[in-house]
Amino acid sequence: MKNFAFFFILALTLVSCVQKAYERKVELTLRLPKKQTVTTIGVYGSGNPLSWQQPLALEPIIADSVYRVTFTSKTGYLQTELKFMVNDQWELYNQPNRILKYNTEGVTKMEVVFDRQ
Repeated sequence: MKNFAFFFILALTLVSCVQKAYERKVELTLRLPKKQTVTTIGVYGSGNPLSWQQPLALEPIIADSVYRVTFTSKTGYLQTELKFMVNDQWELYNQPNRILKYNTEGVTKMEVVFDRQ
């Protein structure tokens, strides 16, 4: 009986350690500094649906100059890291990743220019 009580309390303790997750709606807008032919464009990052292995594709708003993606992420974190790639070229090469701080209410919007901090 003592073993059951011990494992029951242990299980309750482990469950209470789980961080609460929230749905965060995000809108990323990427502007290219000069018009160019775009064959591939995507964003990489931490936290589903972002990934460092597979890009999340952006859609053209103004072809060859402005792109956007909107997604919802379920997370308990207040921020995430991300980087864009255009035509197989990483932005901010050998520089820190961009930090996206989630709004606690409403849509989190980030508008950036490719390869510029």
